[in-house]
Order: sequence, then C-alpha cells, then structure tokens
Amino acid sequence: MAAPVSSVSHRPHHIIVFGATGFTGRFVVEEVARCAAERTGGGSLKWAVAGRSRQRLEEVLERAAERLSMPEVRTDTEIIVADVSDEESMAAMCKQGVVVLNCVGPYRFYGEPVVKACVENGAHYVDICGEPQFLERMQLEYHTKASDKGVYVIGSCGFDSIPADLGILYTHRQFKGTLTAVESFLKFSSGTEGMCGHDTTWQSAVHGFADSGSLRQLRKKFGHKPAACSGSQSPKEGFCVFQ
Repeated sequence: MAAPVSSVSHRPHHIIVFGATGFTGRFVVEEVARCAAERTGGGSLKWAVAGRSRQRLEEVLERAAERLSMPEVRTDTEIIVADVSDEESMAAMCKQGVVVLNCVGPYRFYGEPVVKACVENGAHYVDICGEPQFLERMQLEYHTKASDKGVYVIGSCGFDSIPADLGILYTHRQFKGTLTAVESFLKFSSGTEGMCGHDTTWQSAVHGFADSGSLRQLRKKFGHKPAACSGSQSPKEGFCVFQ
C-alpha cells in the first residue's frame, strides 16, 4: 500500500509497530521480524517498535528474538517511546516511519490520536480494528485531509475483514458465472477448558453494541445508495448464533 522502498528512504523506518507490547502487537512484531529476515532484493526492511514503556518494548523484542531464534531482533530493532496522550510524541513517531501499524485498542478510545498524527505527519496508517463506529467516523473526519496529504488510512486489516475479503476474492475467481451474493459462516470450537477472549476485544464488542445508535447516525451522513444488484436479490445480512 505504501510507495516503493526506494522512494521513501528519507525516513529511517519503513514500518513502525505501535502498541508492540499488547496481546496482538507481540504477534505482529514476530511476523514483521520474520518478513524482514526473509526479504530479498530491493534493500532491507527497516522497522521499529513503539509504545509507552521502553522496558516493556525491550521485553517484547527479547521474547521475539528467543521465539524466532533471531538475536538480531533484540539488538538491531529501534525502540520509539510514544503515548496517545502525548501529541508531540505521536508526531515524532509518525515522522520516523512510512507506515504505522496501530495495534492499540479499543480504537474508539485510543485510535484517533494515531490517525490524526499519521495524517498530519505524512505516515500511512494501518490497523486491525473491528469497530464500525471508529472506522466510519475516521473516514468522515479524515478522508479529505488524508487525500490532500497523499496518506492512506486503512482499517480492519485483521480477523474481522481479511478472511471474509479473501474468501470472497477466492470465490469470485473460482465461480464460473456471475457472482451475485456470498454467505459466510463462522464456527467457534474449543477444548475441554472452554474458550476466552482478550479484554480489549471484549471491551470493543460491548461498547460497540451499546453504541449501535451512533453508527446509524454516522451512516446517514455518508448518504450511500445501495449497490446495483445483478441477478437474484442478495439475501438480507444478519447475525445468527447456533448452539
């Protein structure tokens, strides 16, 4: 989504993982480290981790280095201390990266300062948000500003979107005809000890359902019209729980 590496060499990092000490951030750090190590051609991938606590960031890098058997992750990865409550620290972070991967949630509480700092300082923004109120409010508030700056703000690059998007893309490519509708199903299974969810995910869901009225109001401001339907009418979308 970003410009080629050769055209952004004026910034010290191609990627900054913000919120690297969180539950998801730790997995993102490992994946970025793995991708950086596997990169061939076009120069090395320069990246950094960012968050509120230098000590905790150091611990995350230590953990990643051990899990990946890559000691260079601990010694060669730069640490940036930044806090969503400190506007100057956010600006300083965003000026150092081409792309900021934001792993700090719930996004309705902590996301906007990151979007704002990225747009104002010319860094592309990517998150794993599954909160429609936040995603659509950011589109209303920052679309024009981001467009004027040439900045991409891309939300929902995680479980809430990627499996469905890839599933539809795969179906479209394999389908021998005109694809008019796709129904998706999600099944959860667990072992004898049951299942659990992370607290941030729980907070996002609870606040999202409780504030569903604001989402309807937001969508009225877009003035979207239904997409034209080819073939049979698409079934009404819904949410079902099967025991």
